[in-house]
Amino acid sequence: MPKKKPTKRRRRAHAHGAVAQSEPAAWTLDQIHEGQTYRFETMLSEADVDSFATLTGDMNYIHLKNEFARKRGFDNRLIHGAFLVGLMSRLVGMHLPGRDCLLLELRVKFRAPAYAGDRLLVEEAVMQRSGSGKAIVVKIDVSVPAAKRLVATANAVVGFTAEETS
Repeated sequence: MPKKKPTKRRRRAHAHGAVAQSEPAAWTLDQIHEGQTYRFETMLSEADVDSFATLTGDMNYIHLKNEFARKRGFDNRLIHGAFLVGLMSRLVGMHLPGRDCLLLELRVKFRAPAYAGDRLLVEEAVMQRSGSGKAIVVKIDVSVPAAKRLVATANAVVGFTAEETS
């Protein structure tokens, strides 16, 4: 399978629901430059949040019961912060850089709630590239553009893997 070619323009992907593309991009460290960006949009349904709760065992009512969340000042039940982190992992592991990377460090701040049914925009920008360290530093934002709401921000260190030859 041929590698995706690098581009200096913004790359955009649209995905619906929690299901992503099946084949990861295959950017190499040499193809990535500071300032390079990638973004995708997705919407997580209540069923997605329920599945995540079941999978992780985090059955906190703030994520599962609208009335419980409303009584605590939220519009509805919240998407798990760890689910948002999973979208960040998807961005790095599937899109930029993709197949040959490994998330080494992630520092996340949750800034506002995200609700099932929100259309989320997940964006990444390469802030730093280290050829000698075989890593990049990226900034990731998760937002709800329709509500002008920044939900989470993160800084990540992403390393690169290589196939071992004998």
